[in-house]
Amino acid sequence: MAHVVPVKIDSSDPTREAKVGDSVVMRYRCTLEDGTLFDSAPVPSGYVVGSGALISGFDEAVLGLRPGQSRTVRLNGEQRFGKRREDLVFKMPRHNAPEGLAVGTAMKLRSGTVVVVKEITDDSVFVDANHPLAEKNLD
Repeated sequence: MAHVVPVKIDSSDPTREAKVGDSVVMRYRCTLEDGTLFDSAPVPSGYVVGSGALISGFDEAVLGLRPGQSRTVRLNGEQRFGKRREDLVFKMPRHNAPEGLAVGTAMKLRSGTVVVVKEITDDSVFVDANHPLAEKNLD
């Protein structure tokens, strides 16, 4: 669940509603479905509505709000970090992996892609390049 509270919109009119292109200073709190805190800005922080600086869904939550108003929204996993893609789970030869690798370890490939080790066999290392929160809902 994402709870957003705009504190200031770049206008001297306190009744002005937030729209795309506005600089908005806001507080927010995001939790996963199980209640785990995912992200928050208890101290007001700024961003430009529609700039893509925050995860998808925030813009829709802020649009139309006035300073001091709040809105709580549910953001599905696809809005946040995309769908989980099976083509991003793959195996690589064990001899190409660094020594001391363990299941659950994150590592950066030569391409710059960060992957998480899912399984290690004598010959292969199975890795997942999906974002760890892909398809997990903010509830």
